[in-house]
Amino acid sequence: MTAAILLTASLGGLFGMYCDDMQQALAPQLKGQVVVPSDNATYDVAIQQYAYSSMPTKLHPSGVVYVQNADDVKAAVRFAWLCDYRVTIRSGGHQYMALSSCDSSQHKCMQVDLSNITTFSITDTTVRVGPGISLLNLYETLSQNGLFISAGECATVHVGGHAQTGGYGILSRAFGTLADQVVAFDIVLANGELHHVTKPKGGKHGNGHRYSHNDQLFWAVLGGGAGSWGIVTEYVLQAHRDSDYPQSMYYSCMVPWGKEVFADMVRAMSEATQGAAWDANHDEAVWVTTMKT
Repeated sequence: MTAAILLTASLGGLFGMYCDDMQQALAPQLKGQVVVPSDNATYDVAIQQYAYSSMPTKLHPSGVVYVQNADDVKAAVRFAWLCDYRVTIRSGGHQYMALSSCDSSQHKCMQVDLSNITTFSITDTTVRVGPGISLLNLYETLSQNGLFISAGECATVHVGGHAQTGGYGILSRAFGTLADQVVAFDIVLANGELHHVTKPKGGKHGNGHRYSHNDQLFWAVLGGGAGSWGIVTEYVLQAHRDSDYPQSMYYSCMVPWGKEVFADMVRAMSEATQGAAWDANHDEAVWVTTMKT
């Protein structure tokens, strides 16, 4: 208890005088950068993301904190806690409802940007990645090492939020979602502490006993809404070897949307996949998506 009181007092003295000046108070404690509205054009660029055109009023944080590592995240969370800032988290910025940003006109708020945490290492089929790794980078690096993983298709989506919202893709029917490939992660909780959380050994229901704190965190983070429980600073993923699936193939076609066209595609696919001539191990699907033309 004494140590906790001393820590709070120390941090309070460090930040307390400058709670309304995030840049002055927090930037000296980080390897990363803090961007605030007074940075003008730099701030205007920093706050832009996918939802900017549809929900611009929701994208005005008190500051954007570009963290570089877990220590930066811990410092940012502790500052937010002591100075009463709400925290939102952005990895790739693909949250369409602008929930990875915030509106400081309603309450002081900090956007923690994870795009610079791009750690990446591979040991056999175990892959460690930072939340700032894009799916394009993930797939390319895995391919160079004879590996693959099941996740989404958009190249610029980052692992950070994607793993916490399922991560569905064309391989999901056979290999599950990206969340299914996660075996552990490091996370900074609301008190600023870093925890290493591992997948429960007994599967989703553990060993029949009450969930431990580790088990509760694991399942909550991978299904309870991205960023709801803390800030993930690294994932440990279990990849698959290309050589284990030598007959794999992928084919696709794309046609403009229409009810009749959609019905024809489903019918044609159903007919083509019937009978002994079709390999039953293949996964088939008709996807409906939107594109700019």
